[in-house]
Amino acid sequence: MKFSLIAVATLAIAGMASAVHPTHSCTKLITPAAEDSVASIAGKAGISVDDLLAFNHGLHLDSVPKNALCVAASKTHAKRCLSSKNKKKPTKKPSKKPSKPTKKPSKPTKKPSKPSTTSSKAPSNAVRHIVANCNKYATVQPSDADCTSFSKKHGIAESNLYKWNKGLHHAGDHLCDNLDTGKAYCVGVKN
Repeated sequence: MKFSLIAVATLAIAGMASAVHPTHSCTKLITPAAEDSVASIAGKAGISVDDLLAFNHGLHLDSVPKNALCVAASKTHAKRCLSSKNKKKPTKKPSKKPSKPTKKPSKPTKKPSKPSTTSSKAPSNAVRHIVANCNKYATVQPSDADCTSFSKKHGIAESNLYKWNKGLHHAGDHLCDNLDTGKAYCVGVKN
C-alpha cells in the first residue's frame, strides 16, 4: 500500500513538473493544431521562438502540447506608480487619554552599519542595489513602458540595465515588474 501511494505521488509530481503552463501575465492564448511545431506557432503569432518558450513555462522545442499556449504577455503587469503609493494616509485622531511621561534612561546604541550598494553620489530618488561604479542615472517617466524601452531610450543594453541595477527583477514571471515611475536607475558606469 505504501509503495503504491509513493508511486502515484511521484507520478503526479513528475506530471506537474513537465506540464506546460502560460505565464501569469499572458494577454493572448492560441490553441495549436496537430501539425504545428514550436517554430510554426511562433511564426504565426509573429514572435520569436525564445519569446514563445519564455511565455510558456515547461514548453520544449521537441514537443507541442494540445492545450492553449501564450503568445503575448505584458511585461509591466505589476508596474507601480509612485504618485499613487505616496498619497497621504489619514492621520489618527489623538486619544483622549493623557499619556504618562515615562523617563527611561537612554543608552546610546550603535547598530553596525551595513555597507550600501548604492553610491553616495546617487540622486535621492535612486533605487537600492545599484552597482558602486555607476556614474549616470535616469528617472523613470510615466511614458516609459518597460525595461526594454527604458534601456533603449538611454542607449544601453537591457542586460546592462539588469546587471547595474541588481534589485530589478530580471527572471521568470516577474520580469521588470518593479521598474517604478519616479525612481532613478543606473544607466551608465565608469570603467
